[in-house]
Amino acid sequence: MSEIILEAKNLSKKYCLDLHRSLHYGFQDIFSGLKRGENASAKTQLRHSEFWALKDLTFRLQRGESIGIVGKNGSGKSTLLKILNGTIKPTSGTARIYGKMRLLALGTGFNPLLSGMENIRVACSLFGFGPAKTRELTESILDFCKLEKFIDAPVRTYSSGMYARLGFAIAIHTEPDILLVDEALAVGDISFVSKCMRKIKEFRGNGGSLVLVTHAPYTVRSVCDQAIWIDKGQVKSQGVCEDVCVDYENEIAGESQANASLYISEDLDSCELDIPESIISGQGLQVRIQVKSKKQFSGSVGIYLSVFDASQSMLWYNDSQHDGQMFDLSRGKTVFSVTYEKINLAKGKYFVSCLLYNETHEERLAYLINAKNFIVEAPSIRFAAGIIHQDCKYNIES
Repeated sequence: MSEIILEAKNLSKKYCLDLHRSLHYGFQDIFSGLKRGENASAKTQLRHSEFWALKDLTFRLQRGESIGIVGKNGSGKSTLLKILNGTIKPTSGTARIYGKMRLLALGTGFNPLLSGMENIRVACSLFGFGPAKTRELTESILDFCKLEKFIDAPVRTYSSGMYARLGFAIAIHTEPDILLVDEALAVGDISFVSKCMRKIKEFRGNGGSLVLVTHAPYTVRSVCDQAIWIDKGQVKSQGVCEDVCVDYENEIAGESQANASLYISEDLDSCELDIPESIISGQGLQVRIQVKSKKQFSGSVGIYLSVFDASQSMLWYNDSQHDGQMFDLSRGKTVFSVTYEKINLAKGKYFVSCLLYNETHEERLAYLINAKNFIVEAPSIRFAAGIIHQDCKYNIES
C-alpha cells in the first residue's frame, strides 16, 4: 500500500454570522468543554446565526498524488486549507498530515514591513534550515522569482503578482512533502504561471503531493489526479478528476443558461439561433441565425458571434465587419449561417452569443446572450488538459 501523506476524516467547521453571538458562543463552548461527560453530538447542532462553512469532508492523499478543490466563492475551499494548515481548528473531524507542509495563499506568510530578502531568511529559519542551507535556498529562490530590483524593498510595496512570485518560490524551494495552493497563481502573468506549472509537475515527479484550490477546471485537469467539488460547505462531487470537473462545469453552465438574455429591436419580429445539441471534438460546427425583419437593410448588417466556456470565459469571437463582409437583410425571413470547419474543443459544455447590428455595434438589431449551448464529446481522448485538443504528428528527422 502506498504511503498516506494526508488524511482528512469527517471535517466540519461552523461559523456565526453575528459577532456578539459568536463571542457568546465562544465562552459558552469553553465552559461546556470543562464539564465532564460533555456530549460530543452538541458540536453537530447549529445555533441561531450559525452556518456550516464545511461539512463532513473525508478524503486521503497518497505521497506523489494531487487533488484539486473546485467551487464558487464562499463554498468552503479556503476554510479547508486553513484547517489543513493548522490556522483554524475544525468543529469536528480530524486532519492529519504526515510530512512537511507549505501553504501558498495570497496575503499569507510574510511580514509586510520586512524586505523580500528578509522574509526569505525568516521563512528558512522557521522551517529549520541552518545558515549554509539558507544561503543555498536563497540563491534558488531569487533565481526563480526574478525580483532582483525589488528584493530589498518592503513586501508591503509589492504588487499581488510580485507577492505571488516570492510566495511560490519560497514554498516550492523549501523542500515540502505537501504543497497547499490557494488561488495564489491566479494573479500571476502567463509566463510565470506556466513556469509554476512546470515546477509543480517537477515537484510531483519527485514524490511531492499537492492540494490545489482554484476556479479553473483546466488547471485541475492538468496537474491533479483526483478532485472534490464543494458547494456551500457540502461535497457535491468527489472522485476522478475529469468526472468532477465535468459535474462542476455543468452546474456553472446551468447557471449561465438561466442568466441568458435576449434583446430584439423594433425593426425585427424575431431572431433565433439554431445549433447542434452536441458534436464530437474535431468535427465541424454550423451556427444558423434565423431572422424575421419588418424592413429591408441593404449591405449594412453585420454578425458578431462569440463562444464561451462554462465559466463564461470567452474562447473566441468572429466579427463579419472585421472580416470584410456586411450583408443584406430582406423584409421577412432571412437565415444567416456561420460555419466552423473543425472544432478542437475539449469535452464540456459551451455557449454561443450573437449580436446582429446595422452599420456599427452601437446600432443593435438583436443581441442574444448565452442563447444556445452545445456539448463537445471527446470519446477518443484518454488524457486532456487545457481548452483545446490539437492533433499533431511525431517524427524523428535524421
